Amino acid sequence: MRQVFTRILIPFFATAMFVSAVQGQVNTRVPEASMSIDAKYWYMERDLSTAPREYTAEHNANPTGIAADAKLVGKMINAYTAINPHTRQIWYDPFSGAMAVIYRANRPVPGNGSLTYKTSTDKGVTWSNELGTINQSFPNSRGMLTARHPSIMLSNPSKSTDPANVQVAALWSNLETSWKDLLFASSIFGGTTFTGGKLPTPPNWLIAYDPVVNLITGDLYSIVEGIDPGTGNALNEYYIFKSTDKGKSWSLLAMPAIMPPLPDGYQVYSAKLDISPDGKVMTVGFLGILVESGRFSFINNRLGMTSSTDGGSTWSQVQFTTMTDLRYDVPFDATTGFMYPSFDMVLDANADPHFLITITSDSFFPLDSTFVGEVRMDKTRKWEFRGLAYINNPWVQRFANIGRTPLGQPQPKFSIYNEHQWAKSVDGYKLWAKWIDTDSLFKFVRYDPQQQLPILVRDTIHDVYTAGYDIRSNTASGGWTGKRITRTPTIDEKHTKIAPYVDDDNRLYFLYTIWGFGDVGDDDDLAPSDLFFVTDVVDVTVGVEDTPGAAGAFSLGQNYPNPFNPSTIIPYTVPKAGRVSLKVFDMMGREVATLVNDVLPAGSYKAPFFAGSLQSGMYIYRLETNGHVMSRKMLLAK
Repeated sequence: MRQVFTRILIPFFATAMFVSAVQGQVNTRVPEASMSIDAKYWYMERDLSTAPREYTAEHNANPTGIAADAKLVGKMINAYTAINPHTRQIWYDPFSGAMAVIYRANRPVPGNGSLTYKTSTDKGVTWSNELGTINQSFPNSRGMLTARHPSIMLSNPSKSTDPANVQVAALWSNLETSWKDLLFASSIFGGTTFTGGKLPTPPNWLIAYDPVVNLITGDLYSIVEGIDPGTGNALNEYYIFKSTDKGKSWSLLAMPAIMPPLPDGYQVYSAKLDISPDGKVMTVGFLGILVESGRFSFINNRLGMTSSTDGGSTWSQVQFTTMTDLRYDVPFDATTGFMYPSFDMVLDANADPHFLITITSDSFFPLDSTFVGEVRMDKTRKWEFRGLAYINNPWVQRFANIGRTPLGQPQPKFSIYNEHQWAKSVDGYKLWAKWIDTDSLFKFVRYDPQQQLPILVRDTIHDVYTAGYDIRSNTASGGWTGKRITRTPTIDEKHTKIAPYVDDDNRLYFLYTIWGFGDVGDDDDLAPSDLFFVTDVVDVTVGVEDTPGAAGAFSLGQNYPNPFNPSTIIPYTVPKAGRVSLKVFDMMGREVATLVNDVLPAGSYKAPFFAGSLQSGMYIYRLETNGHVMSRKMLLAK
């Protein structure tokens, strides 16, 4: 299909799409590479089955989702709190149950950069009032409060169950003529008086990336890229900052964790820091990008990492993993595909890294080979990509500051990606991935009655998704279970954040931001913004569910729940070791998913199935092993 779709076929693409709309020939997704062009329009079915009408996009409403409801936490002067994907806007302390969110308050102060925070001690059911102005004593050089891109952390080194023993720590950038200063402040949990200071320069500093805590020592860390104070250009050097007193003061480690030159001329595009649950390993993961003719090229990019086992004093040699190094469980051509520049990285209980990325090998529009998924090392220590879901929109490019750019000059642009983030249990055995995606590639804006054709724009309405698993799971699929957290066709949940730690009851904590002014514009990042907390997301299906070695008769159980949306569990038993195949087919006999294709020991297993973008309807799942075959039906009801 990549050979068929080229820029010269854009008119054909539009014509074929409208023909499909009029004739109703919209097919559901099938994974075969040889599918017809009409079959590629699976993503249009949801909209084209709707009677032509004006498309209404009222964003500023309290949404009701499929898996959770949302609660308004605060109102912000604009989106500059949440717009950066590297910040920690929400933190949950799993020992005390304390939770805090940070944001730029909607109050009329010079510079409109007034930071505040709120707390909760009942898992987000109720929230405190705004607790002071964190940066009141830290204006910029012009005397203005101009905080940008803040992060919040809760430090609890004693693992106290009392929130009164928890310290709040904040990091943010002050807006000057260019990026320069990083500032910090701290207070007792729920306090309104803050002490802090400014991190030393030079070099000057960009934004603090994804602060983390060493759960053993209670020390706080963050990774920051240095800036040349003379030119204002990024140095491509990444430094580690550390606090040993709950965020009251910070120090710079003696050497950068990453510094040029990198192998083969690569540069670091973005970096993430994490610490293993036992506190012994610190790893910086990053995306390595080639720069060609002064521009980033995402065709030959790599995942890189470097680690320290002495608290960041020394770092290992940079290791690269290329896309052709990976084994894929999805239809993806690594020789022509590329990674989008949004990603996250986390360390599990064994200090092994897990990357969360979006990949594509479609050169025109995301159609059948664009996926969000995990890159990890398998049991043989080889790198593999495990797909979590098809992606409709890996990025949405928007204009910013509509109406503020002088007439005749190009509007500034920015892109929203799939907002990858990890969360994990305290012991590091359970991992959850969070991302966002749109329902479709395009949406109706209005219907033209003269031409009897829909007027379409690129879909900008995102929803939140998550998937989790236990790394001790023995299923060939790895034990992934997926959920669509929100289903709000007129509300755009974007600039989403997830708290980095998860409760013992597998409860997840999400934030998202509503801003802008509609589906087509939706661009004014300076417009007032609403911050929502997503309530009651408990992923009870994540766990070690398989029991290899438990002998039993060959059986294929009924999936549960059934009907399901969007995920279900399929139980099965194999009486002796051998190759096991568990596949899902539609009612036309077309294979839509392979859940298991591996040699397994005798035992009972539970295979999760995440339906992703499959259409509602009846499906057949079939188990084969050692000459035995069994099939059952299940109903997907969206």
